[in-house]
Amino acid sequence: MKTILDHHYKILACVFLLALPALFFSMRIRLDSSTEIFFADGDPAKEVYDQFKREFGSDEYLFVLIQAPIEKTLDSPLYGEISKRLKQIQGVEGVYNPLEKYAEIVTATEGRLDVQKMKEMVEGNPFEKKGGFLSLDKNYLAFALKIKAASSAQRGDIFHDAEKVLVQCGVDMKSVKIAGQPVLNHFLSETPEEAVAVFFPLLFIISVAVLFYLFRDIRLVAAPMILILFTEIFMMGFIGYMGSDLNIVNSITPVILYIITLAAAIHLLEHLASHPMAEGRLEEGLLQTMREKFAPCLFANFTTAVGFGSFALSPLGPIKSLGVYLFIGCFISLFLLFSVFPALLLVLLKKGPSTTRVDLDGFFRHMASGVRKWRAAILLLAVVPVAYALLHCQDVHFQTNGLYYFKQDSFIRQNTSFLEEAGLPLTSIEMVIEGEENELKSAKILDDIYAFGVDLEKINGVRRAYSVASLLAELHGLKFRAFRPPPDFLVGVYFQTLLEKNPEVLRSFVNPTFSKARITLGLPTIDYEEFRQIKLEVEKAFYRSPLSRKMKMAVTGQFPLILSAQSYLLETLFKSFGSSFLVILICFFLLLKDLSLGLLAVIPNLFPIFCAFCLMFTLGLDFDVANVMVASVILGIAVDETGHFLCHLKSISWKEDISGAVYLGYRKTGGAIIFTSMVLSLGFLVFAFSQFIPTRNFGILSSFSFLAALIGNLLILPALLFCFRKGEEVKGERLKAEG
Repeated sequence: MKTILDHHYKILACVFLLALPALFFSMRIRLDSSTEIFFADGDPAKEVYDQFKREFGSDEYLFVLIQAPIEKTLDSPLYGEISKRLKQIQGVEGVYNPLEKYAEIVTATEGRLDVQKMKEMVEGNPFEKKGGFLSLDKNYLAFALKIKAASSAQRGDIFHDAEKVLVQCGVDMKSVKIAGQPVLNHFLSETPEEAVAVFFPLLFIISVAVLFYLFRDIRLVAAPMILILFTEIFMMGFIGYMGSDLNIVNSITPVILYIITLAAAIHLLEHLASHPMAEGRLEEGLLQTMREKFAPCLFANFTTAVGFGSFALSPLGPIKSLGVYLFIGCFISLFLLFSVFPALLLVLLKKGPSTTRVDLDGFFRHMASGVRKWRAAILLLAVVPVAYALLHCQDVHFQTNGLYYFKQDSFIRQNTSFLEEAGLPLTSIEMVIEGEENELKSAKILDDIYAFGVDLEKINGVRRAYSVASLLAELHGLKFRAFRPPPDFLVGVYFQTLLEKNPEVLRSFVNPTFSKARITLGLPTIDYEEFRQIKLEVEKAFYRSPLSRKMKMAVTGQFPLILSAQSYLLETLFKSFGSSFLVILICFFLLLKDLSLGLLAVIPNLFPIFCAFCLMFTLGLDFDVANVMVASVILGIAVDETGHFLCHLKSISWKEDISGAVYLGYRKTGGAIIFTSMVLSLGFLVFAFSQFIPTRNFGILSSFSFLAALIGNLLILPALLFCFRKGEEVKGERLKAEG
């Protein structure tokens, strides 16, 4: 360690030079908010979905609903112009305009639409009433834009381009409702941007305020900020070098790494500032601080790395990358903490650190005495949140309905709710039935598919079943007023007409060999349990259908995969928490060389987790894709302070004098524990300003939990030591002498 101080200028120069390429690589990072990132590689369900997209195209749509007096403007060229321009948007594969199918039939000889006849056809079309794309009574018309495979940024552009088209066509945007996957991608992309635009400025203000209040020295404010800057540059440079992207989950990596690094720096500065040094003896003080704090900081960073690294066990890409990034980031932070930070302090503190600091000795003296006196009451009170959480654990609900991840007054939630109430199928379950080649050209098979679709529409939650049979039935009904699949001799005619005029429509429902057919179930936005129930009813309906005797069926689609991924995420994170808990318990044993003490050390770190659950149940919050990580995050970070406290106990002869040891532990580490807990709590509280509800809840629960962890480390842990570790009661004279 002395070598670091002897060559501090060279170290700073090398770090600065290495930061330049890291900064360059960090510029290559992109934001990916697409939902596909949650699909596990190698998942058989994903392979089925990929095959589905290759054969039938995308199942992703953007819906544009225009509220207007449609009945009076059926012959207006406006809707045709809008449809034409929407088709020209990059990334749009096709546009469904409900007026087009009527226009071909009711166009008069002079080229104008027979409005009265069109009105009669619309009102007499049973499929229109179920589909929700056109309503003369409610005065709206909806377009469906089929989206090609595209990145999240391109999907967001489609949303903006659709808005531009409507403005250019003179549509009043107050009468427009837009919803669908591209809108979701656009708003999800704002979550990573919040980290830069909102979270970091708030964190910086909080950090500067806490550091200045604690040390009253601008140099001791600047040093941690520079350390954090280098840590972030190297971490983001690594991510950029690996060619990885940031997404809605791992975009919190820079913020969490910021908080972890700042907390570690406060521990070193608190130790350094608590030892007044004569001028010219700064190097000696730094060496002493580095020696005494290396083991606690190593333990703290390692346990934090383990806590976050457990996320790397998840098969889901975003969670796995978050675990990997933070695991590596913890060790980058530790390396810079004991290389760059001392060198930086040696340059900035040429006249020695300020001796003005917050004096808490009297407070800690009373606290040590109070905890010894009231140890039983403290432990009894600590049981209350544990008991409350256990009593309400049966109330746990996993929220997998993505609509509830947004505030009730948000653009996406209001528009989605409006379109769903209108009957539009914003989400869907896709089904593929497979038979022999050209089997789908049979009128009998089409009748069976149509009957199967009617049966599916009886399932609770299913708005509409779209299939090649319902497509032909609607076309046949518009021409002959008989809304059912055409007879055998007309099937080939309809297929040929569709291939000539609208091949993309036909290919959306059948493959080129007419051996596979797609059935789309239009649904409102539902959660995983509702999906499981619908899927079960779908399978029952299929086995009742004559189709099951000659064809196979597979259920797929982007929406079911998203729901399954969320459910799987919730299950795997609980498993990762168990593995990280076991590793941290082993770390405590290796650090303390005492199994019983290691078990005692873990108990205070479970207390904030139970407190988080209590707050969840009290506020009526559900587990979701973000706050399900709270337990692992708290366990990984809260043990840091326990490690600092117990490392000090290990360094003195504490077993014979627990009271004196606890008081000295307070004096040596208590101030740093209090202020790092404040930093952690306030730091995570910035997530509460997020517009994305899971991120907001994650911030609130984490912030509250770190305050509970402070109670666990400064009250519950000493109370446990007093109750379960026998030792002599310390005398006031000895306290004063050792203090």
